[in-house]
Amino acid sequence: MARAYDTLRYRLSGSDRAKLMDAQYTWQQSDAQARDLDKALGGGGQAAALQRAEAALERINTRANELEKYARR
Repeated sequence: MARAYDTLRYRLSGSDRAKLMDAQYTWQQSDAQARDLDKALGGGGQAAALQRAEAALERINTRANELEKYARR
């Protein structure tokens, strides 16, 4: 995800770059909240930890795909 974000960030300028940076910051905050919620509601144990890791990976993968789509335009 970082590579896709950096590629796009260096390609953009001005207000488009600022919008991207704001959107990425907002996504990071949302991801942190989702991780906290997963932790609070997910229970304990190894299975719960694996489910949290899988959910985090899915969120990151989805965001990376979004950024890569923007970069291909």
